[in-house]
Order: sequence, then structure tokens, then C-alpha cells
Amino acid sequence: MATILTAARSILYEYKGLIADPELRSRIEKFVDMVTEWYENAEESSLELNQQRINSIDSYMEYVSRSIDAHRHDDPLPDQVVQVG
Repeated sequence: MATILTAARSILYEYKGLIADPELRSRIEKFVDMVTEWYENAEESSLELNQQRINSIDSYMEYVSRSIDAHRHDDPLPDQVVQVG
């Protein structure tokens, strides 16, 4: 867990100043916040709640990845698709 948190924070701190698009920066910051919350609360949370958080993080990470790819190719940033269920 600490490795994931460290990697997420390093992305934010090392590249934040290089990302001109404020919306993309905001998406990356939200991803880091989600990982931080999971990390800080994992030990006190139930297995079910931890799995829900991991699933949310995984889904959001894919969204951020698509956003970064779009930014690299000068395409519009994608809308977030909300999955139900």
C-alpha cells in the first residue's frame, strides 16, 4: 500500500508543474486524494469497504490514464463514465 501511495504522490509532485491543463491536474490530484484516503483508513476499514475503495480507485485510475493519453495527443479530455452496480 505504501508503494502505491508513494507512486501516486510522486506523479503529482514531480509532474504537477509541467501539466498546463488545470482540469487534468485536478483529475490527478483527486486520484492522489483517493489513494491517500484509502491508505490512511485501510487498517480500520472492513474488507468490504477496502474492496469498494480499491474498485473506485482502479476505475478512476483508468479514467485518469485516458485523460493523460488524450492530453498527450491534444484531444479533448474524456468525460468520466459512472458505472452503476
